[in-house]
Amino acid sequence: WSNTATGIDSNGIALSLNASGFFADVFFAPGWSDANFGWDRTGKAKYWFSTKEGDEKAKIGELYLRAGYSADFGTISGYYNFVSESSQDFGLGYKNTFGSVEMFVNALGFLEKDGKFDKIRAEVFAKTNVDALGLAAFVPVEVSLKDENKDKPVSLGAIAKVTYSLGSVTPYLYLKGANFLADKFSMT
Repeated sequence: WSNTATGIDSNGIALSLNASGFFADVFFAPGWSDANFGWDRTGKAKYWFSTKEGDEKAKIGELYLRAGYSADFGTISGYYNFVSESSQDFGLGYKNTFGSVEMFVNALGFLEKDGKFDKIRAEVFAKTNVDALGLAAFVPVEVSLKDENKDKPVSLGAIAKVTYSLGSVTPYLYLKGANFLADKFSMT
């Protein structure tokens, strides 16, 4: 429920390797087709690597790469997501558990077609349980580098969840704010 921007949401083929604490994933994602809510069986399927007549170069579909290392100090990882020539993102992250506190920190960058940064984003997540009380929080901070956002380039969001177990029932309070620095913001 942390709404991290580090994932991928598509169909494709994934290759994974995990050995001695090291891990790596490669995901070829041609994505959804326009029909059948999935792979197009009518011959109009999207392909991961394709060219059209008259094109000077072939086009590749979405490619997601992730690699990292886990040991007693936690997990460090990085990823690169090539969505298209005009949309790419990458990031580094650290995840660990300190006593009963589970946490992760991510630093992300988003590139435009010309190779300039569109935005940068930092994410912090932590959760813990103390007896029947559960606390969790996710805080993303995003800085837009686009000229049209130069008046208000920073956004600060937050998600918080508090739970309390009462036997077989666990009531909870869930709060979510997309941008607390906006002129007008809403919270659910």
